[in-house]
Amino acid sequence: MTRLRMSRHFPTENTAMPLPNPFSTSPVLLGGENRSGATLLSIVLDSHLDLVAGPEIDFLEPPNLGPHILSAIDLLAAGDSRVAGMTKNTVDPFWYDGVHFVVQCRRFGLDFDDMRGLVSKVMVEMGDDIVSFAARCCLINEMGELRRARSGARRWGLKLQRKIAHIDAFARLWPRAHFVHIVRDGRDVAASHLKTVPDWGYRTVADAARGWLEVVSQPHRIAPPGRYLEVRYEDLVTSPRPTLARAWITSACLGMRPCCVTLNTSTYCSNNRTAIRRPRLRGSRCTEAGSVVTSKI
Repeated sequence: MTRLRMSRHFPTENTAMPLPNPFSTSPVLLGGENRSGATLLSIVLDSHLDLVAGPEIDFLEPPNLGPHILSAIDLLAAGDSRVAGMTKNTVDPFWYDGVHFVVQCRRFGLDFDDMRGLVSKVMVEMGDDIVSFAARCCLINEMGELRRARSGARRWGLKLQRKIAHIDAFARLWPRAHFVHIVRDGRDVAASHLKTVPDWGYRTVADAARGWLEVVSQPHRIAPPGRYLEVRYEDLVTSPRPTLARAWITSACLGMRPCCVTLNTSTYCSNNRTAIRRPRLRGSRCTEAGSVVTSKI
């Protein structure tokens, strides 16, 4: 499994200054080690009427993100055989990152024309092919703002997954963002990788332990004060109401109306606590029977 391969795109102490103009938007950015419950958390938060939350979108690969996305859109629209099936086993490896980006954007409710327009706009405004970290975040910001405006929500959110280990870099560009880090017991993370995702997950317990530690050891130390919330996966599953109530109270500054969501945890969790059912999304809303719905808010 590739760990934190995106680190080369993050600004270092020597390259972080001068910073581009920070965004004035206020997203809610979620993260955590893979197989730690970030999907469940994003579905729960997305059920809040004031927030529209999208899936994980890996925007740090490939190097020339802008042209690559535009070409991937053209291939998908034409039904090109190189992108048939849209899985790692069927897509030409060269095009996989771009295709996956576009597919995830569609899950977020953005169609081909939306993405063509946003990518072209950012390329012109930033003056590059969306290569720099700032340009990549600018594209994500434009995507989130479009979804927020269309949905009527007050804020937008997105899954950073393992990239939350670099929370300080995101916090500099989004000084009004809030971050939610979901942490799961490392032993269960290892079991989930080994048993449920052998094709892309960690292959050994030792690798899982090292990868888990990479993600959980830093965010709480380098997060901006007052803008970081850590949620335990086990608490979210076993005690959803008080856990979510704490999240809403702690996040009162989010500008979202207080509410509590009642979860049917059996929808997501198996008896061995190592699997969460993958939601079927339409736009950014979960359509899994028995999952979070407006009537449960």
